[in-house]
Amino acid sequence: MLVSVTPAKLTLDNANAYVASLLRRKRKTTAHHDGRALANFTELCVEAHILPTDPLAGFRVPKQPNHRRQPFQDSDIPVIRKVARDSGMGEPDETIVVVALACAPRKDELRSLHWPEDVDLEARLLYVRDRGKTEAGIRRVVMDDEVVALLDEYVDEWRTSRQPGQLFLNNHGEGMTEGGFASIFRRLKKRLPPEMDFKIHRARNTGITNWLRNGNDLHTVMELAGHKSPKVTERYAGEFTDDELRKLVRPTFTAIYGRRSA
Repeated sequence: MLVSVTPAKLTLDNANAYVASLLRRKRKTTAHHDGRALANFTELCVEAHILPTDPLAGFRVPKQPNHRRQPFQDSDIPVIRKVARDSGMGEPDETIVVVALACAPRKDELRSLHWPEDVDLEARLLYVRDRGKTEAGIRRVVMDDEVVALLDEYVDEWRTSRQPGQLFLNNHGEGMTEGGFASIFRRLKKRLPPEMDFKIHRARNTGITNWLRNGNDLHTVMELAGHKSPKVTERYAGEFTDDELRKLVRPTFTAIYGRRSA
């Protein structure tokens, strides 16, 4: 990231040079996000009358790489769950990880879940509230039996007062701060094999990929994930492996139309 940036220091030449240096190091995603941030910054400076004209007029933001978002391998999940279960917080950590893997909220959305308005255990629905990332608002995600059981146990043991508030609490019974929440994932990353490359956003990638490979159409998955554009969701689809194709659950021609008449 550029540091100590002021409007006076921004020119088209140094912005292009900065992005080019990232591309040379094959940091295409960073080049896209930083380039977009720089372009937005100068546009805002013009709108706020800090600058008379946009110094980055004509600046071309590099495209977001259209590579497949890598989920965890199926064999990784039991390992991640065990490490979370054996951590200092045990059940809360495992519950947080499983909700992330199964329901695919963003990190801030996961931390911001509230009890009881966002968790309907009877209807098996999780209400994920958009926190300004898109215009998606509130989306509903169906929870399977495992997620419901974990959340039910968590609420019984860790939210005994049943008072409304942030769903996930720290060991003092207070809502988790952003730093406290991030420390959970740093702790797990240290205890997991380095080759697993544990990142919390990969849990979201895994959930979205599983929705796709279980036969949900792209538009449905886009709604579940809170994406504004199907193009973003497509990055999670990529090209399925033979093993993933065998796991697809789709209505067959015979199931829809019946067998050939005699």
